[in-house]
Amino acid sequence: MTIFLILAAVLGASALLVGSLGAHLWQDLLTDPDTASRFQRAENYLFYHALGLAVVAQLVERFPTQKFQSVGWCLAAGVFIFSGSLLVYSVTGFQPIIKFTPLGGSLLILGWILLGIRSWQMYRWHRNQ
Repeated sequence: MTIFLILAAVLGASALLVGSLGAHLWQDLLTDPDTASRFQRAENYLFYHALGLAVVAQLVERFPTQKFQSVGWCLAAGVFIFSGSLLVYSVTGFQPIIKFTPLGGSLLILGWILLGIRSWQMYRWHRNQ
């Protein structure tokens, strides 16, 4: 088992927890459409990237090189920063935290691009064997 499978499980559970808190405990805080949209986006990204990290965990197990480690760390850090900053802003209104959201989004984009590059490299390597 890799750290990425553990992180995937934590992200998946966090997505469900965030959704439950938003629907029940914080519903009064999320009445503004923009705030509710931000909150929903953060929840969705937690869930999507939990699934992505589960796939990366399997790739790390199957191909135990450093190639897919960088993908996992980019996705994990990216979703933590992206979703975390959106959630904190949505619930508290603390605006300076929003400055970190683009960094998280950039790490997510980089992670997905690296997944494509690393997968292509592995495909070419296996095809030439």
